[in-house]
Amino acid sequence: MFSKILNHSLVLSIVMLCVSACSSSSSDSSASDQGNRPPSLSGSPPAYAMLDLIYSFTPGSGDPDGNMLSYSVSNMPAWASFDTATGKLTGTPSMQHVGIHGDIAISVSDGQATTDLPTFSIEVIAGATGSLALSWAPPTQSADGSPLDDLAGYRIRWGTQTGDHPNLLELNNPGISSYVIDNLAPGNYFLLVFAVDTSNNESGASNEADGTVQ
Repeated sequence: MFSKILNHSLVLSIVMLCVSACSSSSSDSSASDQGNRPPSLSGSPPAYAMLDLIYSFTPGSGDPDGNMLSYSVSNMPAWASFDTATGKLTGTPSMQHVGIHGDIAISVSDGQATTDLPTFSIEVIAGATGSLALSWAPPTQSADGSPLDDLAGYRIRWGTQTGDHPNLLELNNPGISSYVIDNLAPGNYFLLVFAVDTSNNESGASNEADGTVQ
């Protein structure tokens, strides 16, 4: 069992960033059989993937008739993988994948009708100039209410969709309360901060912060 678990929620905020409206996408549906309504499919796949960082996109979907859905993809990049049960496209590109990967298409089917996202491209880039600045209030107590005297540092988890944070930064410095994540491509980002003690126990997550790099 954990000898000590941090229970203080971190207060996380993003400062010094550009804010813009999130883009949205439309979907095209094939003709459905009479009596069956086509499933819905929505979302805006991130246009950029950073070298050696995890790219992740899961479309929103639903079926008005409650039918079971399955997903498919065409022209998937060689560095990516696809989950036919959720429609999630994910992968970590390397140097050999730098460039534009186009005409990617994700579809969902209820067995009778199919709905497609507009085709999209992902550009894998080796470097970028965007950044986001985070700040937080350090935790002060352990789970038992005693003063926290063994804080070891923080972990920042982040991604490009709310609720999905596949990338990880380890900050082994208990004395900091802010950090700048740089080398970010243009896009929307969603971030969580966790505190870690010297026994590697992790606190609960901060509130999810979001920001836009232009």
